[in-house]
Amino acid sequence: MEDLPELQHNMASDQLYKHFDHFWNKEKERHSSSTSLLRAILYAFYPTLLASVPPTIIRSLAQPVQPVLVNAVLHFMESYSTPNPEPGQWGWALVGSFAIVFLGLAAGTSQYFYYIYRSGAYIRGAMIEAIYRKSLNLSSDTVGDATGGNALNLVSVDLERITLAIDPLHQLWSSLIVIGIGLYILYTQLGVSFVSAVIVTAVIMILTPILSRRIDGLQDAWSTRTDSRMSLIAGIFHQIKAIKLSAYEPELIDKVWQYRSEELSSMRRFWKDFAVVVCVTNTALNMLSLFTLGTYAIVDHLSGSRSLDTSRLFTSYTVISIISAPLFSVGQNYGTVLAAYNSVKRLETYLLSMEASVECLDEE
Repeated sequence: MEDLPELQHNMASDQLYKHFDHFWNKEKERHSSSTSLLRAILYAFYPTLLASVPPTIIRSLAQPVQPVLVNAVLHFMESYSTPNPEPGQWGWALVGSFAIVFLGLAAGTSQYFYYIYRSGAYIRGAMIEAIYRKSLNLSSDTVGDATGGNALNLVSVDLERITLAIDPLHQLWSSLIVIGIGLYILYTQLGVSFVSAVIVTAVIMILTPILSRRIDGLQDAWSTRTDSRMSLIAGIFHQIKAIKLSAYEPELIDKVWQYRSEELSSMRRFWKDFAVVVCVTNTALNMLSLFTLGTYAIVDHLSGSRSLDTSRLFTSYTVISIISAPLFSVGQNYGTVLAAYNSVKRLETYLLSMEASVECLDEE
């Protein structure tokens, strides 16, 4: 432990909780009938959460620019097989452009993940402290009445899901930038044939939320089953002496197995729907390549222009690959963000129910 660097003062859980609790109390005062934990978290930690936006934009701009530079390099090299080669200074300019793009991509990526994990550490520290402090005010009777879920499950499962969703959330909105720039580059390379890429992209973007419409409810059902199983096991350990004396073990084993089977059934339904969404978006590259290049090849053949050369084909396919990557991430990240939002609502319900329980204890 002595070899580890000291934790910054503002990252200590008690400091994070004090900062969050200020905005959480203001949220409960201003919106007593519609209190939102998500809104309180955003107000409390928005500087760190928004600090990852500029690096995200840099990464989003650097990715679609790469095939344009590759196309420029191909044209530069091909020019030396013609009577009018391009000047050598243009080659050095391309080298400098590549250096700027990749240095910017490296710097943007490092800063992006730095602020992503810092944001996760802030949220995790504040929420664990909040759950811990609220849990200390509960009696054993009140714990079973908490409607947000088991505290241990909230910390080990839901809070983990929330912090891991910060990166997918940024990837969702940044994917729109990459897709937009990529479609424009396709238009410059393929002309009106890029419309087929727009149609395929629109179909995938529309299908993703439609296929994911049940994921939120299935995630909630899965978490509820997990809470029930953990509460049952906790109750068994709490009454283990009475259970052993009454020889009630076989019945309880069957009960635990029943709860576990129901939990696995809910988990299978969730992952089944999630797998359908991922499978659809996994075909993005194949569908984009088939329809976009196929349409351009047909138009090129019918018009007789014969403009589909090596550099154009290579650039177009590279751009399609770049567009398909965010489409693939949309399928994976959309369900992840929905599951994280459901976990935020569960944590919100738990914290609000704990607050009501403390008032009841004070009245007693």
